[in-house]
Amino acid sequence: MLAVFVFQGVTAQKVIDVWGGARYCMALKSDGTVWDWGSNGFGHAGDGDTTVGLRVTPVEVHGPNNVGYLTSIVAIMGEETHSMALKTDSTVWCWG
Repeated sequence: MLAVFVFQGVTAQKVIDVWGGARYCMALKSDGTVWDWGSNGFGHAGDGDTTVGLRVTPVEVHGPNNVGYLTSIVAIMGEETHSMALKTDSTVWCWG
């Protein structure tokens, strides 16, 4: 099955990197934000919701303790149960 996901309402910034796995996908936008969609079985959507289910609309990854959003990201990577992001200050952030 092939699916196309459109970033509705978030077209101001370009997508500069994507990561895709067996269950979910991530996109890094040029403004340094990260967006996830797909399965949320391990909470790797990063929006504080751990409800299992398919997300067909990308959600922006929340910041620490679900306050604000994760910003200043320069690289992304994921695995089956978690996601990771590298910030401009060389810190690594993980969720899932």
